[in-house]
Amino acid sequence: MSLFKRLSLTMIALVVATAVTIWTLAYVSMTSVIVPATLNALKLRTGPLATLLETQSNQAISDIKALGQSGIIDGLMETSSGATYRGWDFRAWAQQLERRFQAELASKPDYVQLRLIGADGQELVRVDRARMGAPIRVVSGKDLQQKDDRDYFKDASRLAAGAIYVSEIDYNQEHGIKDKTLPVLRVAMPLHRLSGDLFGVLIVNVDMGPTIEALHQHKSPYSNLYLINDRGEYLVHPDRAREFQFETNVLFRLKDEFPEIVALAGATAPTTQIVNIGGEKAGVAVWPIELGGLRRLTLISILPGAILYASVNTVRDSSLLGGAIAIVCAVGAALLFARALAKPLTRMTEAVSGLRSGQLLPLPVDAGGEIGSLAKAIYRLSESGVSGSISFSDEPLMSVTLDGYITMANKAAGELFGFQPADVIGRNVSLFIPPERRGELLTIIDRVKKGQRIDGFNTVRQTLDGQAMQVLLTILPIESEAGEIVGWSTIARDLTAQARHDRRIRDLQVDAAHAERISAAGEMVASLAHEINQPLAAVVNYMNSVRHRIKDIDETKVAAALEYIDKAVVQAQRASKIVGNLRDFVERRQPRRSRANVAEVFNDGLDLALTGRHGISIQRYIARDIPAVPMQTTQVQQVIINLVRNAVEAMNGAEAPELTMTVEMTGDGFVQASFADNGPGLPPDRVSNLFQPFKSSKSTGMGIGLIICRSIVEAHNGRIWAQNNAGGGATFCFSLSMPDRTEVDNAA
Repeated sequence: MSLFKRLSLTMIALVVATAVTIWTLAYVSMTSVIVPATLNALKLRTGPLATLLETQSNQAISDIKALGQSGIIDGLMETSSGATYRGWDFRAWAQQLERRFQAELASKPDYVQLRLIGADGQELVRVDRARMGAPIRVVSGKDLQQKDDRDYFKDASRLAAGAIYVSEIDYNQEHGIKDKTLPVLRVAMPLHRLSGDLFGVLIVNVDMGPTIEALHQHKSPYSNLYLINDRGEYLVHPDRAREFQFETNVLFRLKDEFPEIVALAGATAPTTQIVNIGGEKAGVAVWPIELGGLRRLTLISILPGAILYASVNTVRDSSLLGGAIAIVCAVGAALLFARALAKPLTRMTEAVSGLRSGQLLPLPVDAGGEIGSLAKAIYRLSESGVSGSISFSDEPLMSVTLDGYITMANKAAGELFGFQPADVIGRNVSLFIPPERRGELLTIIDRVKKGQRIDGFNTVRQTLDGQAMQVLLTILPIESEAGEIVGWSTIARDLTAQARHDRRIRDLQVDAAHAERISAAGEMVASLAHEINQPLAAVVNYMNSVRHRIKDIDETKVAAALEYIDKAVVQAQRASKIVGNLRDFVERRQPRRSRANVAEVFNDGLDLALTGRHGISIQRYIARDIPAVPMQTTQVQQVIINLVRNAVEAMNGAEAPELTMTVEMTGDGFVQASFADNGPGLPPDRVSNLFQPFKSSKSTGMGIGLIICRSIVEAHNGRIWAQNNAGGGATFCFSLSMPDRTEVDNAA
């Protein structure tokens, strides 16, 4: 009896038994695969929409911080009491802020208001527009409003310096009237004077209307999308009449409409779950959103059970029908089995033919039994040289089925992604796609099914051990001999090194341009130093002349005047030395040094740096046995002033700022000084390049303060360094050498 007849008779007997169990097995297995996959797809569609909201709030927070740290705010604070600052009064600085606000609104279409509100709640500067795309206007005079009764102003003004306030999303309100067509998000930051008093509040109003509209437009046609605030009230709802009803004191809340998912809506991480809603099962995807880490929203997508189980029910019904037909047509089942057996054999024939012609047609390596073993054997044979044009190609190549499973990979692909080709056969290609880019796979599959070729796809992939790399992909659909799309082939090119090189070139170009500007500034400083020295010398001469003219008058009447004249002469001479040192530094002259009392130099430098600074606890520890040290006194005090002022700025906002200065001798003949603060410390990525030029962490810094300090210290044969403290804060240290007197005399 032939093999075909034996198989046919066996199938007639088995098909009856199989039909009894096929429905249960198919339903259970398909449910365990299709339902989780459908829920995951629901979550993947929800995630980008949540990211849209988070990105918008993060941008507003970043912009408001940058505005709050600008020099314009300093100018407004300095002139708010009627004084001038850098030659400008308060109105001039306000006009500067108006222009800055106009530029921000012009570059950020979703910003509708930028305001500076004074401590009393009165708007000081305001630039706005009616909504996105409307003309920008500067508001002044009587149109500036009083906002001391607004909750967002009260809440923001109570925050500590530098803290950020994020409001809930609600309707914009002007003169007590709410605009129901303009939902806004407000981001604010309080501004404090050095004394700690509140100066005002910076605030930006972000138009959330387009974002809410985008949520409506990007939802799936099969699922419903909801956005709720932290009270469970609707900001987005399929029935738009339920949105923002909390503004009218009419409550439409999630707990009233969907009490079954209230607990799930409180999840702290993206999650999916099957929930019984109104007696019917439904798929629910929940994505929590933190606006700047300060305000909670929740995006919820609900997929009705009829859609969630549509594929499973189709399989169930077809299985029942197939079982009935199989029982009636047992003989036909044998023929179907023969056909099923022939199909993978046909695929292998096509694949082998494709290998000979250089095409990457998928082998049925995922098939069971002898057919799967035969397919794997053919693959190993291609690796050993039968299909040299593929396996030994210099280009990294992979062949993938329509459902994403790898059926072919050459050695070049293994070297690029870190695997042995045989080890990845039958595994999903998403193994090499970073989690945040898994959505690209759905797009690739959709385009391949349409027979489209994808050229020059610049993206990120990862090696088997998770290292990211920039690659350029070429994706080609694979057709069977019958013209059916059965998968795709991928050619990858590693762009990681090129991308790193391009970034390095851009950084060098930026540094070169900055260096050119600093060079020009240096020439200007040298010229100014020469010009300023003349009036300083004249001041000293005039003050000495005054002193000689009044020295014969009764000293009891002019004692105070003489004291202030002497102090003015000393400070004018000191300014002349600083200007001279600055000119020497720019022209790279060797400073003249003489022995000086260490305690006096460091105490005077610390006092000068702290002039006008209050509320800081100062600890001084200077060793008693330090001899006079050869130094250029003014330059060393410049280093002390720079380091102390940096430390004071770093401790801005600390509850109990404390600075400790320690000066002592080291065993190797150096005087070492350290300045320790209890601020936030140095960012880890700044420690290594702290003393490199143009690397300032300040928004208004040029990055030359510490490099000037380093140059002065190294000119004294010392060194300067910084480190973070174990208990918080940072310590800056520098050392000065102690050459013998002969060396000092020669230097002088």
